[in-house]
Amino acid sequence: VTLDVREDLIPGTAVRAVYEDGDWYDATVLEVHPVSDMVDVQWKDASSSRLLIRDVKLKLSTDSQQRRKREALLQTARRLAIFGPARERKIAVASVMVLVE
Repeated sequence: VTLDVREDLIPGTAVRAVYEDGDWYDATVLEVHPVSDMVDVQWKDASSSRLLIRDVKLKLSTDSQQRRKREALLQTARRLAIFGPARERKIAVASVMVLVE
C-alpha cells in the first residue's frame, strides 16, 4: 500500500507498523509529521513510538484483504484438464468457453 501522508494517514487511523523487534503490529496513528516523514503511533499496550512513514502501512479491512486476494488469483494463469470420451470433452470445452468469455 503506497501511502500519501496528506490523505491516508490521519490521527485515529488503524495501521500496521514495525516495532523495535522488527515485526509488524497493530497500532493507531497519533500524529503525522510530513516534513520529517515521521508518524507517531500508539501501540495496543498504550505505549507510543515515532516511526518513519515507510515503517507504517494501512491496516486493511477483511473485505479489502479478500478483494486483493481474489484479484491476485484472477491474474494468475489457470489450466483445466477435461477427461472422458471425445464428444463429451468437446461439449465440456464449449461450455467452459461460454462461461469464461
